[in-house]
Amino acid sequence: MKNQKKLILTYSPDYNSGKAEVHLDAADFLKSPEDYNHNLAKLAAGILATANDHIGQLGTARYLAPALDRDLQFKDISIFSYPKCRYRSDNVRLEKLGRRSVDFAFSISHVPMQIKGESFELILLTLRGTESASESLITDFMGTVGKAKTIDWCGYPAYTAFTLYAKKVLCGLQQYLHHNRAKFKYPKIKFFILGHSLGGAAAQLVAAKLTDRGKEVFGYTFASLNALTISGTKAYPNIWNFYNYYDTYGPRGRGAFGYRPAMGGKTIYHKLGHVILFKRNYNKIFHTWKWSKNHVMAGYCEWLGVTL
Repeated sequence: MKNQKKLILTYSPDYNSGKAEVHLDAADFLKSPEDYNHNLAKLAAGILATANDHIGQLGTARYLAPALDRDLQFKDISIFSYPKCRYRSDNVRLEKLGRRSVDFAFSISHVPMQIKGESFELILLTLRGTESASESLITDFMGTVGKAKTIDWCGYPAYTAFTLYAKKVLCGLQQYLHHNRAKFKYPKIKFFILGHSLGGAAAQLVAAKLTDRGKEVFGYTFASLNALTISGTKAYPNIWNFYNYYDTYGPRGRGAFGYRPAMGGKTIYHKLGHVILFKRNYNKIFHTWKWSKNHVMAGYCEWLGVTL
């Protein structure tokens, strides 16, 4: 990839048009990941919006697979922990990593990039948000409420449930590189790590771990649950976390079953990296019966200006 590409990505139209205009530009990855890049934020939001299916149609990757393959033209797309994929392409594979369910679902793909004398392989990791009942009850709830267990992660106390997700992604990445590294056009690698909600918490942990290993990482999360028990906003300036103050799972919301991750307000700042906080109540904008209007990716796409 040498030049900028303007793309229209399709995601679930449950809340708005379901269309996002984004740009995939190699030049954006020449800049320091510690400098905020609005183009990358918009690209990340558009991609993550495609990672979530319609309510009642979980785990099919019906928007994610065509977005990665047909629109973004990434290569060797591996979709982990989805039980099925309705999109048919030789470039898309379902991968089994431990228990095969929609829990802890994510995808890995890559694309070669070359611009201004620099060439590199961009590896994209997309960590999907909560979609199954077991995720919400077991992982989200047990991972953040009360006296949940924590372990040390990059020098910070992280909730065990989210570290399990992060470890699964790192295991999947190791497996992916083993199978696909020989296909890479360029030896240099950069990582673009994205996560929403539950996936956002794990994405922070994965991005931090790879950064500690000396990798060049661009991390972007949206509506992330709190990965830590304390604030980590002064660490990892290459990770950017977007959060709506009116989020259903935040200080003004009750959550799916009446709980508030990390007791409400702490949800905002118990993250690794920058926190970009904004206030917009989509309960008055999205005319639909569905709950979590301030938590879904559609609102973040609207706020960033990518929705058509």
